[in-house]
Amino acid sequence: MSSSLIGRRLGKYEITELLGQGGMATVYKGYQPDIDRFVAIKVLPPHPGQNAHFVDRFRLEAKTIAGLQHPHILPMHDYGSDGDILYLVMAYVSGGSLKDRIERGPMSVNETEAIVRQVASAMDYAHRRGVIHRDIKPDNILLDAEGHALLADFGIVKLLEGDKTTGLTATGGVLGTPAYMAPEQSQGMSITEKADIYSLGVIVYEMLTGRQPYQADTPMQVMLKHITDPVPSVLEVRGNLPPALEPVMMRVLSKNPEDRYNTASDFAQEFLRALHRDGSDFTLREVSGTGVRTKENSATMTPPARTPVEPAQPVISHQTPAAPMYTGYQHPTGAAPASQGTNPLLLLGGFAIIALLAVIIVLLVVNNGDDNRPSIAANPTSTATSAPPTDLPTTVATSVAAAPTRPAVRTFGRLSYATTSELGDTINLQVSGLSQPPSGQEYAVWLKNTADDSVLGIGMLSLDGLGNGVHRYVDPEGRTLPATYNAVLITTEAEQGDAPSGDVAYSGYTLNDVRDALSNIFVGSDQGFSGGSLYGGALAESELAVIHTSYDHGTHDLFGLHARTEHTVNILMNTLVDYDGNGLAENPGYQLGLGYFLDQIESQLAFDFDAAGARPDLRSDVDRVEACIRNTRQRLSEMNDLEVGWTEITEAEVSEEFAQSEIRKSEGMIRDLIEGVDRNSNNQVEGFFGECGLRQIPNFGMLIGNLNIVAGDQTA
Repeated sequence: MSSSLIGRRLGKYEITELLGQGGMATVYKGYQPDIDRFVAIKVLPPHPGQNAHFVDRFRLEAKTIAGLQHPHILPMHDYGSDGDILYLVMAYVSGGSLKDRIERGPMSVNETEAIVRQVASAMDYAHRRGVIHRDIKPDNILLDAEGHALLADFGIVKLLEGDKTTGLTATGGVLGTPAYMAPEQSQGMSITEKADIYSLGVIVYEMLTGRQPYQADTPMQVMLKHITDPVPSVLEVRGNLPPALEPVMMRVLSKNPEDRYNTASDFAQEFLRALHRDGSDFTLREVSGTGVRTKENSATMTPPARTPVEPAQPVISHQTPAAPMYTGYQHPTGAAPASQGTNPLLLLGGFAIIALLAVIIVLLVVNNGDDNRPSIAANPTSTATSAPPTDLPTTVATSVAAAPTRPAVRTFGRLSYATTSELGDTINLQVSGLSQPPSGQEYAVWLKNTADDSVLGIGMLSLDGLGNGVHRYVDPEGRTLPATYNAVLITTEAEQGDAPSGDVAYSGYTLNDVRDALSNIFVGSDQGFSGGSLYGGALAESELAVIHTSYDHGTHDLFGLHARTEHTVNILMNTLVDYDGNGLAENPGYQLGLGYFLDQIESQLAFDFDAAGARPDLRSDVDRVEACIRNTRQRLSEMNDLEVGWTEITEAEVSEEFAQSEIRKSEGMIRDLIEGVDRNSNNQVEGFFGECGLRQIPNFGMLIGNLNIVAGDQTA
């Protein structure tokens, strides 16, 4: 039946192609002409229990699944039957599945924790409504175009399990996927939501290590290992994870359901805590929030002392006025362009000066056009840095003298940073117009730390006949390269050895302060949580707040709202305020607060932009990061106003409908705070006021480390 449905219609849906086939269902891509959209259609396999009773139960379960409305549950649009074919119509997601991502290798901790948080939230939402998934696995976690997780196939296993009247079973008497099934499910016992939580733990183990915890030759042997074998250590497979993660994984994978976490969000919260908790001689090395630990001078990494704050109302540090909406290009100085007309005489005068300068430049080029003059590459000092000619007319001489003092230097390309596995682990070098290296030699490319003169060879650069070339390098250790090196050298070598031996023909350089700032923000800092990165701390506090913001969607009274407010606001603001009136002021966060980390990040970006070696466009790259910080502060302020505003309403004003509406509003605010907002609907979140948020800080932060390629050795 896998291909026989292609070209047919099921109800109002045209079957266009086969997407996948498994024991649970066959999945097709379908087209819905009336509203011009593609959908995913899951066709259930025919089985002996498919009678009128089964069809009625199918409809009942389908209605239950359709009622699961959550941002991280794949929406079900429709269901129906066509003869003996039963089908479910889901949203079509083109980003692939978590299984596809895992097959590319172990995932960064940043990717893992985001997916854990999202899936755990979806699971808890369904569990509170009495729906157990029964088949949590990477295939059933879809990723949309922006990488957000969507949990799919709720209720499919329950539909196929049938009941005693159908006589339906599967191999071994159970339905599910052996590699991810809880021990009690493998034994055919009655299961609870704790089975789903166990399956999530197996997935997390696989995301971090790239392999499943239990492996064997047959599905039955795998199921037996889940029942009898000890829980394997995640640290034995990936030793650079924080030690605090070990007991968390041991608990979530416990053989006894009662020993596991009560809710998926409880597991997610402890998982996040473990990633950002200090561990003996390990320092938390955050790479885009990845929490990879490395053994390096942890004794010098001391977390800042915390002074508990107990204001009557939470106070947001570094408050800023409301950020204006983006309305188009803004002049770099912030000044609005003049609206009045320009004097035609001034325009004519300007054109005359430009024409005169053009004639002078041509004469200079002609007079210095002999073939024996040194090339720019051979003579890096031959740049336009000389004083203006004294024989120019007064107006022209004055104009040239008033130009910016920074000398005009020809650039031959740029080195930029990208992310392959970890933040900033990839170099993209693009050059043009380079002189060809001497006969028998090639150009070798090196990264350099000018503070300690350490270098890293990253390969040989090939050029075409016009002196153009590109070079890409991915660091095998996954280091954040702009946080380690602040210069690039292009030298002439017969081959690349351990260190440069030839002449430096070209180079790029940025300030030591830039490298140090990127290290503190994205790798590790004395001001971070347990020596972790400043950005990692900001993300950790925010994602913990997300979990608490999403707690208890069933809240319908004032006490429940205030309990949410107490946790969410105290985490984000680092306050200790008793909002629910139970006599306990609770702050389940890391007790530093989002504002603290934003302050620290911003302080790192206060460079001397006029210093020698500072890129002319460094200021504009920093502006993008500061725009994200300002947007985050603004959204934090708005969310605080919303949450604290609930303390001023009375019990009589609270209904379940009101509570649910406000909770959804709060969830949307913190989502925007972290993920940013595509206000101009161009399918990207950009680095200006009103758009980017916390998640974009690493993307724009990497731009700060970019290097312009010039002739000669800038580091000499």
